[in-house]
Amino acid sequence: MCSPFTRVASELIVAFLRRLMNSQPFADEDQAQIVRLFKVLLIALIPINIIHALFNIGSLSVFIVSCILIIIEIFLLVVIQRGYMRLSAWFFCMLLWIAVTIIVSRSGGLNSPGQIVFVIILVLATTLLGLQAAMIFGGLFLLTTAALYIAEVTGLTPEQLIVSREEVALNTVLFVIGLTASLIVLAYQTRRSLERARQREQELAQRNQQLQLEILQREQAQRTSQRMVAILEATTDFVGIIDVWGHQDYLNHAIRERIKPRTDQSFMFDIYPDWVMNILLNKAIPVAIAEGVWTGETAFLDRDDTEVPVSQVVIAHKNEQGNLEYISTIMRDLTETRRTEKERLELALQKERVDVLQQLIGDMSHDLKTPLTAINSSLYLLERQPDPEKRREKITNIREHVQRLDNIIQDLLTLSRLDQGARTTFMPVDLAELLTEAETKMRPLADRKKIQFTIDSQSDLTAIFGSANDLLRIMLNLIENALHYTPEEGRVSVRLYENLASLIFEVSDTGVGIAAEDIPFIFDRFFRAANAQALLLGGSGLGLAIVKKIVQLHSGTIEVESTPHKGSLFRVSLPLRPPIVTPS
Repeated sequence: MCSPFTRVASELIVAFLRRLMNSQPFADEDQAQIVRLFKVLLIALIPINIIHALFNIGSLSVFIVSCILIIIEIFLLVVIQRGYMRLSAWFFCMLLWIAVTIIVSRSGGLNSPGQIVFVIILVLATTLLGLQAAMIFGGLFLLTTAALYIAEVTGLTPEQLIVSREEVALNTVLFVIGLTASLIVLAYQTRRSLERARQREQELAQRNQQLQLEILQREQAQRTSQRMVAILEATTDFVGIIDVWGHQDYLNHAIRERIKPRTDQSFMFDIYPDWVMNILLNKAIPVAIAEGVWTGETAFLDRDDTEVPVSQVVIAHKNEQGNLEYISTIMRDLTETRRTEKERLELALQKERVDVLQQLIGDMSHDLKTPLTAINSSLYLLERQPDPEKRREKITNIREHVQRLDNIIQDLLTLSRLDQGARTTFMPVDLAELLTEAETKMRPLADRKKIQFTIDSQSDLTAIFGSANDLLRIMLNLIENALHYTPEEGRVSVRLYENLASLIFEVSDTGVGIAAEDIPFIFDRFFRAANAQALLLGGSGLGLAIVKKIVQLHSGTIEVESTPHKGSLFRVSLPLRPPIVTPS
């Protein structure tokens, strides 16, 4: 059992030794290990010198030297703790050489066992201070050996200075212990250095392998990047990359060949027309940032500042944090596609015109043959009819059929003019006056069928801009249709009034009406509803098609309300403002 005092003392000693062994922070681990080695040697030498001093109390000079060595060793430990390791090592090795030289000269010269300490000094100098110190102390060792040899040969060594056998044995034991401790420490240090060297070699090998892998990956990425660039440069599509500020990072060969050369790095704001920039800034880029991609049709300006129609894709690229890094765009020229579509449309229109012409020939052949047959028959009978009254009747019949042929021809000419988009000059037109003219022309037909024909027109109507002949044609066609399809003693009402910013022209009748399934088609050319065909009225089938064309030319609208066997209502709305006149 240890006493409390012994335990506390041992703990203090251990704490002191641990603190003493905490070397200064060196960047090099080997240098830190050397400092620890030096401390271990000093700490090991202190008890050895203490023992040596105790055994040589009778010899005052040896005792004093041992005490001085102990003081020097403690002083060196303090100096090392302050960070002056190299200076301490020089001082220690030099003092150790001086002390050993004195001891060896007094303990047998060349025969002294202390000679081995010179080897320890040389090893310590090499370990602590490097090759230069090893050469210096090696030279000192040779000089000391030579001096001892000369002294022994010439008899300069006093016989009385040779120590006793017991002292030689004690010195030998102490030297062996010191040498053993030094060798153990050096062996440990060497093993640690080899382990660290192997560890560093492994780390370097791993790092080298990692670097080789990174180099291979970079080379592979570089090859892939070069291939991608080659593909982008070879493609006929237009590819560009811009940064978050709208400056170009990359343009492929296809687009560089089509746009003007530029000295600045602007991409978006140079090659696009204003209307495309509006789409990109307000729609395409915001949608791409929110959803990742935007697709649409735009255009860019080529070298001649001509707009090139393109199908464009805008893609927003973001980093791992979701922040926008850059924007890429891919554009495909639609010029050839548009030209092909235009040709296909023209072919379709041409085919439609041929179909319409064939339909016209087929439909009009009957309409033309009927009056021509009636005219020929009337002429044949007229030549053989002696009765004046019947001759006048035949002449009247011929006149009516000629008028019918004229109406058909006029309808064809009017529709042809409207289809060709001939430009029409608009002038202020008083619809009330046109309605009076239409009433004058249609009143005989209404009287002949005993139809109640009424006109309701406001007196202060605003004049509109339009074509007087075309607007009169609307009134005549709608009124004539109403009179034709209304039975005798029926009713046809015409209204003309102003409503907000429009003039309204309405024609209502109590005629046969139109079936609901026929209403969507009544404005088609040559279309006749089933109830209209049953009446066998001679018409071209173009009247309502002409009406709709004229209404559209005047930026107006036409509406139809009808009930079979009860009547129909046609309502034409014409704007009071001057319409924008363009070819149809």
